Amino acid sequence: MSTGLETQEAPKSAIAVAQTILDSRLDSIEQVLPRDQRGEAERYVRRAMLTFQGSDALQECTPLSLAVCVVKAAESGLAIDGKLAHAVAYNVNAGTKKQPRWEKRAQYQPDFKGLISIAKRSQRIVDVSAGIVCENDAFHHARTGPKSQLDHTYDAKKPRGPVVLAYAIVELDGGRWCYELMDFAELETVRRASKSKDGPAWTNYPNEMRKKAVIKRALKTYLDSPELVAAIVADDAAEFVRHPSEPDPLQSGDTAPATDLDGVAAKMLTDDEPADTPPEADTATPPADAKAPADDEKPAKAKAPKAKSKKPAKADKQQTLPEAPAEPDTRTDAEKFDDECPF
Repeated sequence: MSTGLETQEAPKSAIAVAQTILDSRLDSIEQVLPRDQRGEAERYVRRAMLTFQGSDALQECTPLSLAVCVVKAAESGLAIDGKLAHAVAYNVNAGTKKQPRWEKRAQYQPDFKGLISIAKRSQRIVDVSAGIVCENDAFHHARTGPKSQLDHTYDAKKPRGPVVLAYAIVELDGGRWCYELMDFAELETVRRASKSKDGPAWTNYPNEMRKKAVIKRALKTYLDSPELVAAIVADDAAEFVRHPSEPDPLQSGDTAPATDLDGVAAKMLTDDEPADTPPEADTATPPADAKAPADDEKPAKAKAPKAKSKKPAKADKQQTLPEAPAEPDTRTDAEKFDDECPF
């Protein structure tokens, strides 16, 4: 007989749900790890769970976003440990502009030390370092054909003045090396494009963020490493708010961007409006050939269909927008994870 006093099982935390999802897919996670780290999937998951448990903000994130973070970091060959790789909580609008529904999602972001660690695994790059040049420093650089020269000194006992630029040095095999520069204006462009331009990282550690910016630009020249590609793509997607028509603030003019690559890390969570929102293409301006009718055609005849197509489009938009939340996502967290990370 039921007494009505039975205790109900407490709902699992977001971290517990994420761990359940990942534990059931350890074999698949092994497949995205770099070859020299195969067999480490369980350690990657456990290390990430410990990191998540130490952050109040991450404990409020959706289980799906936490699980995807671990997979993306694993593809880069980094564990989310708060040192070489981080999971950062962002408020994301999971609804529409008209009917917002905000939720916290975790996004994987490698530290610049993590990017260097990945780069050093390749056979081409021996080491990567970065420096900050201030107004009172002694700095000289030059490129003569394949040869590079860079000299930077300063007196640690005297004020160095405001920041002027940042540089990164990439040491290659065979004793060769090259460098990349970003002046202060370019560094500020990167900061302004960041989702957290006034956040703790840029506010408390601005020079570390500047080093990361110039290191990323330098490493984009050496994108023959799948792990490095995955890390840079994931970091760009997590950090920057950029319209597709705008240039990449970290992309130098002589380097091809790496934002069109496939893989788990490149398939980021999106914040687009639902697909049932009516497209604006129906009311677009007719093609150029429609604007230049033949001599025996009347311009008025071409305008009539345009006027008729506008009215229904507006009516449709007004009718369907309120209906957007009427189709809730009934997938389980595990099913969502499988859709986001198709191994």
